Amino acid sequence: MNTHRPYAFCLCHNCLSDQEKGCDNPHKCAKEALSKLKKICPKLNLLGAGTPPDCLSLTPKWRATNLQEKLNNGKITFDLSLTCSQNLADIFCIFVNPDLLSTQLALCHPCIGWNLSCQKVTIYTDGACLHNGRRNASCGGGIWASHGNPLNSAVRVPGPSQSNQVGEIAVIIVAIALVPLSQPLEIISDSKYAIEGLTMHLQTWEDHGWIGVENTQFFCRAVYLLHHYTAMMTFQWVKGYDGIEGNKQSNCLAKEGATKPIPDVLDLNIPDNFNVQGAKILTLTQAIAYKGILQRKPILI
Repeated sequence: MNTHRPYAFCLCHNCLSDQEKGCDNPHKCAKEALSKLKKICPKLNLLGAGTPPDCLSLTPKWRATNLQEKLNNGKITFDLSLTCSQNLADIFCIFVNPDLLSTQLALCHPCIGWNLSCQKVTIYTDGACLHNGRRNASCGGGIWASHGNPLNSAVRVPGPSQSNQVGEIAVIIVAIALVPLSQPLEIISDSKYAIEGLTMHLQTWEDHGWIGVENTQFFCRAVYLLHHYTAMMTFQWVKGYDGIEGNKQSNCLAKEGATKPIPDVLDLNIPDNFNVQGAKILTLTQAIAYKGILQRKPILI
């Protein structure tokens, strides 16, 4: 075997060509190369062995439809894919926490929800905050599906971050977790802040490593749940206080949640393999890099 060409299998599958270049045993070279490739961690393994197709990525036509829906305040389908396949430079990032890196793939469960359109769940969500902008602010969220529905919920948001916007994104986190992963879900909200953040601005925020984005921990948790979902997920914006039954009911529940004496438990953890972190060098601007440096600059006492 030509010991100077142990990765012949990666470069060329044609054994005759390898023999012409001096390889004494191309088959043995190929077997050795394959055994080495199999030892590569799943996330970096180009063979994709054991990676089932998830059928979750939107087609170019679907993305174009999404853009039109955004312009018309229509139903926006969330793109569940979590890949970098256009340019190798996309994977080079800075401001990365090495302790949170994962070598495992971000895989969803088997995709069984796409054919359950007749079982789609429609949920209205809204956020509210008492004393918004003050130290004694208290925010909550409301979830409403239909009269008497067990999904209807009034949520009090825990933690130091208390605002109307926090209530709007936090209640979406709760709503997604209430529905089985394989069941198609439509979330209707009057919060452009939450919907546009999870659709229109998400790619840019992730590309910039979430630098300068407020309420990052809430958005990141929502994004994880959305990427972990295995059925069609759509968002629909509606005008608030416009007489829509679901919007009125979710607003009432949001106000009820904000007045609850004890906050509810809200899990904001994200598995490392779903944690998209770091700013892409390819899309980084000087302004974003400067903000990233300031965020990580140690505080001098």
